[in-house]
Amino acid sequence: MLKRLERWGRLWLTKVLAFALRAPKKKLDLPQAPKILIIRLDQRVGNLIMLTPILSSLKQHFGKCHITLVAQPAAQTILMNHPDLDELLIFRKKALWRQDGPFKTILRIRREKFDVVIDGGNPTDPSTTQSILTRFSGGQHTLGFAHGPFAGLYTCPHKLDSNLHHEIDMRLDLLQAIPKMKLLRKTSLGDLAPNISNENIDPILSAMRREKHLLINCGARLSEKSLNAQSYAQIAKIALERNFRVLLTYGPSESGLAQTITHIEKDCLLAPATTLPELALLMQHAAAIVACDTGPMHIGVAMNTPTTGIFLTTSPKRYGYTDGMHQVLDMNSESSVDSFTAIEHWLTELSV
Repeated sequence: MLKRLERWGRLWLTKVLAFALRAPKKKLDLPQAPKILIIRLDQRVGNLIMLTPILSSLKQHFGKCHITLVAQPAAQTILMNHPDLDELLIFRKKALWRQDGPFKTILRIRREKFDVVIDGGNPTDPSTTQSILTRFSGGQHTLGFAHGPFAGLYTCPHKLDSNLHHEIDMRLDLLQAIPKMKLLRKTSLGDLAPNISNENIDPILSAMRREKHLLINCGARLSEKSLNAQSYAQIAKIALERNFRVLLTYGPSESGLAQTITHIEKDCLLAPATTLPELALLMQHAAAIVACDTGPMHIGVAMNTPTTGIFLTTSPKRYGYTDGMHQVLDMNSESSVDSFTAIEHWLTELSV
């Protein structure tokens, strides 16, 4: 109920702003090496990683363009050194008059005189804050999805192709407004080495170089998106029977779940607590990854490691990966037995 009221309030606020601050519509005409600003304020790791195909597509198309991203602090951990990102500006909504708060951020980006400012928010549930930042950015052109009243706040509102279903494809659709744009779907991460202290994970990395490991990331941000300990242990057993070592990783609130799994399946290895860059390094060295629909699933795919994404409450059609050796398991349409069989076949194929 509260969520519905919040959305209703945001919608009416946007309608008022769109009426009062309607942006003049103009044809998108960019120089050969434009200054580009992208605004994406979502803190969730998966959503930040699914933004990276936009960075790569723009950099390949324009070559010498300068790309700046305005994002919340979480982006600093995983995108600071992305090869297609030239500058990262941290934004804190509640900081108000601080250097990284709303007012000084607007002043700063207006001084930069960007050729195009892109609202990189959710294609089907836009952010009022992002649309306002885009409107006041001072960009020569502003680009965002023509979603209800939000369309009035951009000089180039773009209508989302209703035939698209995956989050990455929907986001990339925004770039169709740029003539002759070639879209790159692959997610990626930058050089995470400066953020990694290897002391805790060096012995694990050495073992991963000698033997193939299945990395199982336990838990999820929301408990309803996670398997129980018994199901994770069953997956571990399947992997152990196929001569994989099994490494369990976890977030700060899932250490108890991981320990319970080791009590059920005693041959599992328990990783130490890791930062996101350290987790990415472990995933890069793993032979395969199993994770529920949560940030680490997207990290595994971005590290080019075969990944099975398990979906309990969210849509695999929108958030899953099925290219290459990646696969999705939809627990709403498959029985547990069928899902375990799919993992068994997948691991067998990886062993060949």
